Amino acid sequence: MVSLGNRLSRLEDLAQGILVETDDANRRQHVHEFLRRALDAMAHVKRSSIDPEQWRYSVEKVREESPATVAAYVCVLRDQNHEDEVRAREILEQRAKDESVDLASLEKLMDAFAALSSRARAEHRYGA
Repeated sequence: MVSLGNRLSRLEDLAQGILVETDDANRRQHVHEFLRRALDAMAHVKRSSIDPEQWRYSVEKVREESPATVAAYVCVLRDQNHEDEVRAREILEQRAKDESVDLASLEKLMDAFAALSSRARAEHRYGA
């Protein structure tokens, strides 16, 4: 079994690969921040069954988050084939509209997460 430290190290390496593919430092920072949000969202969704009610994930609580954080939740929910994905996507579209956030830019960040997730799954599957 691979230790948690080794798994985190591999995840950092995968994320670094995505960050290197990004041309400018400002964009790299946005991608890094978004990936952090997505990993936080992933932990939040996965812990849902054991978290106290006040901290537990629910799609309606996501409504209170920034558009970038909602986009991170959409990524995670899509990645997990979660039943809340469609509702979270609706919330994202509304939040982006309300705050005049460019949804296309968020979609690019979401693509970065999807690439990271795909790479991580491939590494796990093939033991790289």
